[in-house]
Amino acid sequence: MRREKSRTVAEVLQEYIKEDNLESGLLCARIFEAWDLVLLDMTASYYKPEEISGLTLNKFFRDGVLSCKISSSVLRSQLFFQLESIRNRINTMLQEEHVLKITIY
Repeated sequence: MRREKSRTVAEVLQEYIKEDNLESGLLCARIFEAWDLVLLDMTASYYKPEEISGLTLNKFFRDGVLSCKISSSVLRSQLFFQLESIRNRINTMLQEEHVLKITIY
């Protein structure tokens, strides 16, 4: 048997992701991870790292809008004034402009 075209592992993975329509799910996972990292960075001075995961009760991403349910009303009001900064930091981490708006409730 003779190889006609060799491909890298990255090319094979990209093809697999596209064929099985996994792109949107992977993007959501990356966005949620970026949210958690930004939240950890912003609240590290007054929350313990193990408490950070319990601050966001629910996360949802659709059509460029990241919606997050925050457990603490105090934190929610603090984050509300920093939404644009958070959005910029998340998009910087993703290296692309995916998050157009963030809503917190």
